[in-house]
Amino acid sequence: MVHVMLDKIQDLQGFTQEFLKHYLANGFGGMQKRDLDTLIFGLLYKHGAFGNPVEKFDITEVSFQLGISVTRVRNLLRDSQLRYLQYDEHEAKRRFVDLLESSRFERTGSYITFSVCDPLLQQYFMRWVNQVNGFYDTTFNPNLIKISYEVLADVCLLLADQETLEIFKTQIEDQDILFIEESDGIDDRSLVQRVLESLTNGLAQDVVKDFIVLAIKLLIGIA
Repeated sequence: MVHVMLDKIQDLQGFTQEFLKHYLANGFGGMQKRDLDTLIFGLLYKHGAFGNPVEKFDITEVSFQLGISVTRVRNLLRDSQLRYLQYDEHEAKRRFVDLLESSRFERTGSYITFSVCDPLLQQYFMRWVNQVNGFYDTTFNPNLIKISYEVLADVCLLLADQETLEIFKTQIEDQDILFIEESDGIDDRSLVQRVLESLTNGLAQDVVKDFIVLAIKLLIGIA
């Protein structure tokens, strides 16, 4: 399994150069084992040893490949992101939309549950939820987020500005899509909430889903 994983490294020379740069920064042998493990894990992640780091990162599969616990994999990913793989809020928005586009969802009444295996993205998401005075539940699994559609809509609106919001509303109104039969008189939060519900209800055809994802990209300014 390790051999197969190493074969997936996309740029072995780049991997090696980055490793030596960080490893030798404080003199040969100056890096502690924990820091060395974090560095190597981060470079494996960055250079594709675990697959595409944005589109799919299966913590359970990586723990199996490396022969370590799921908890340790998550801690290594978190620490390597904080030290070597940080990204800004714009990138966090893009990964958030990718998550909405590719995740499997579970609906429970007015709540939605989905998986966020990227610790840094989860930190960004937690910050956004706090900024709208909302909350989410990760009681049963730190990777599973349970949140109301209302709060999720508030997060999307937080990430939007007035210009992108107007573009979003125009796109919605210009499309003859069944999930928004009457948009007149609907407040912004309710409109976004309906769009999110339509994306995650499992009923949308591919063409409609693609449009909804594009609309959300327009809304939060990453299209």
